[in-house]
Amino acid sequence: METGWHAIDISQLAQELNTDLTNGLKNDEVSSRLIKRAPAPPRAETLRHAPSIQRYLVIYLAILTLSSIALIFTGEGGEAIALLSFAALGFLIFLLIRRISSKTIEGISVPEDEVKVIREGELIETRESAIVQGDLILFEPGDRVPADVRIVKSEGLKVDQSRIWPDNPIIEKKADPCQPDVPPPERHNMLYKGSFVLEGKGTGIVVAVGEDVSFPERGRIDLHYEETEPQLIAHDVSIRALLASLILGLITFASLWTLRRGFAYSLSFGSGFIVASFPWVLSLLTSGMILRSFGRINRRYALVKRLIGMDDINDLSTLCVEREWGITEDRYLVDMAFLDGKLMNREEMREIISSEDTGEENDDDEREVADDLKLLATTAYFSLNSRWNEGKAPRLLDEYSFDEELEGFCRELDLPLTEYLATLEKISERNEEDGSFRAVVMRDLNGNCFTFMAGHVGEILSKCTHVLVFGSQGGVDGERKEAIRSVTTHMEREGLKVVALAYGRPEEVERGKYDPEKAEFGLTLIGLLGLRNPIREGIARAISSCRESGMRVIMMSDDESEFACDLARNIDLIESKTSMLTDEEIKEMTDQQLEEQIDRISLYLSLSPQNKEKVIRVLQSKGHKVGFMSISHEDWPPFKASDVKITSLHRGSDLLVEGSDIALSQGGLDGFAKTFSIIRSTFLSAYNAIKWVLSSHLGQGLTLLVSFLLLAFWADSFPVPMRLRQILWLNFWAVVFPSIGLMGESNSPPIRSSIRRVGINGGYKLDILLRGIVLALMALLGGVLTLEFSRYDESLEPRFRTTMITILLLAQLLFIFQCYRRQKEKLLERVLANRPLLALVLLAMAIHVTSIYLTPLANLLGFSPIGVEWAWIGILCLIPLLPLSA
Repeated sequence: METGWHAIDISQLAQELNTDLTNGLKNDEVSSRLIKRAPAPPRAETLRHAPSIQRYLVIYLAILTLSSIALIFTGEGGEAIALLSFAALGFLIFLLIRRISSKTIEGISVPEDEVKVIREGELIETRESAIVQGDLILFEPGDRVPADVRIVKSEGLKVDQSRIWPDNPIIEKKADPCQPDVPPPERHNMLYKGSFVLEGKGTGIVVAVGEDVSFPERGRIDLHYEETEPQLIAHDVSIRALLASLILGLITFASLWTLRRGFAYSLSFGSGFIVASFPWVLSLLTSGMILRSFGRINRRYALVKRLIGMDDINDLSTLCVEREWGITEDRYLVDMAFLDGKLMNREEMREIISSEDTGEENDDDEREVADDLKLLATTAYFSLNSRWNEGKAPRLLDEYSFDEELEGFCRELDLPLTEYLATLEKISERNEEDGSFRAVVMRDLNGNCFTFMAGHVGEILSKCTHVLVFGSQGGVDGERKEAIRSVTTHMEREGLKVVALAYGRPEEVERGKYDPEKAEFGLTLIGLLGLRNPIREGIARAISSCRESGMRVIMMSDDESEFACDLARNIDLIESKTSMLTDEEIKEMTDQQLEEQIDRISLYLSLSPQNKEKVIRVLQSKGHKVGFMSISHEDWPPFKASDVKITSLHRGSDLLVEGSDIALSQGGLDGFAKTFSIIRSTFLSAYNAIKWVLSSHLGQGLTLLVSFLLLAFWADSFPVPMRLRQILWLNFWAVVFPSIGLMGESNSPPIRSSIRRVGINGGYKLDILLRGIVLALMALLGGVLTLEFSRYDESLEPRFRTTMITILLLAQLLFIFQCYRRQKEKLLERVLANRPLLALVLLAMAIHVTSIYLTPLANLLGFSPIGVEWAWIGILCLIPLLPLSA
């Protein structure tokens, strides 16, 4: 709904919306407006079921139904009932797969955006669904605009509105009124829902929410069902097989009818040929496997927005990873401290406290160092703990949780935390908006106040008038400042985040009010704390797994060379400095020079976003499919240029989460490696399913085709190898029934069995042809041996059919394990890898054997008990256990 909010004065707007331009809305007013607000429509998170799955299946079921009707009129009621039952079964399985596809995204949770709002003068964060018209909102780089907003204040604010107007994507925003006739894309004082803040920051009043916004956007995160490569191949093969089986079935029917074999006989044989040679379950099985994996990934590991995105992940050849978040964890550990002119690591800090506690003789300086160290830890505990920050991790620490580490660090130094908590209470606090520092004012039981402050070194130095040296306060002169800056640079080169800590003893401070003149008066710098992001557990294994799978991992670090090189060597990413390039070196290179070196470079240092994009484009020009992992909005140019865009669902900026292909819900590179492994494994399983189903139906079809040729042109006394009902029985227990187990297969291969890119090629097709021919030869040989060496009586022909059906059924079931056996994997390992499938295979075998000897069922199916025939059946069924490959 368009309204002229852009053309009126901001004070008039605030009056109309009954809001305060400084303090925002009152909580009671917010509650009242939330009640009146209409509920938002559900997000468009649906999977569109592919129509191609059902097109050919409808044709197939129609043919079976028409054939069964024709068989009824010719007196073959038993065959007709069997055919109708199989058609009904096919329809039920089709409905089951549709049910799976429609339920795939159930349980996938997509977190709502957190919006920074000023209410009653306090800055809070709330859900997007909880904002109302009149709310005062703050914007920072990377934020997504959750509603239509009129700008109140702008500080270099630039916005990407390409999702709304692709032709007018980036515009600078300011608070000045616009003329009434200015078109929406050019209104510099309006932010529209769905745009993103690229630079600067600002404040604005919400003028429209929900369905009242000017340009309603699609769901923030849409999940789309677009068929993947294995599904498309399965659909294409199925349609081709349907056409081929229809043509050959009609030819068979016409030929046999011409040879005066009778209409019912000819129709039954022709229909049986279609059933035997058409892999109708293939497309449904492949889709079910892909969908199940898609749902599992989205629920456990990452949000993959598009099903077809699994294709892109499967095709990845190069992955560029930011060190922060991708390689290291989202938390900090205390690694080093600097105080009293000395750098010390964690172990040295423990030794200093331990020597004091054990009563060892120490000089005065050592005792003072121990006391200063405790004061440093105390200041860190109060200024960096979320307990005194409304339960939220400080922005100073990139909002990483630090509480557990702080408490452990303080216990190592024997700080009396319980006593502190019992005797001190928080009076006031201050969080600088840019995260440069945080201060907490505490008061003890005697009324004494203490200011504890942590922040960037430059910020804290500017506020301090003294520095702590062996328990005494010295002045902060230029020489000392330069020395502290030098130490800070050294620590940063070691890959540490440096936090300066200071304390003060202010006069009485008013409760709930932070007065800088009082709270920050006479601050004393205690020292520096060096915090390290630990390397994620299993990163080296994840890199090794990716490498073995044919995907190269490249690390892009913002750190100095010494630390980054050590880190890269520790995770086996590089072996020497010749495998790295710096930002300065890349700036001086032409694209051609970079292209000549790029295949040997695995580490890039201090790259600007522009040079990251340059590296990605050069890799792409050499034919690489490139993925890029980052959580920073500053990396939008390289992120956008990559083929697969990967970020964190919880840590990534709104801009990156919105534009990503994959938003990881856990881990960094280690989490992506799990997702990558599952997708590769799923695709391999899907291609193996195609191989197994096609070879099974090819074997059945070739068996009938050879039998037809013998009947028609050579040995007219050769028995019909399979009746229609027997073909239906074979298809159900040898193909349809085991498919349930394949859909339930675990797609998480162990790290040692990394899977390379798979697809359809010449060798793959020859493998299918070879297995199909072997199946047909096994069945025909078993039938010939039965005719030659079995007893000759009236049950010979039923035993002949029983033998051939049994060989085909057992061989198809055993071929599953060979088709799914991976490189270097022993057959027994593959058999035991999917116990539900093994159970279904054994059950199918048991049911078939029972049907041979259970007289009522044997009579219904046309089977006859066999004896000596088991000798050649057993020998022939050893063939599927051999590693057949073209």
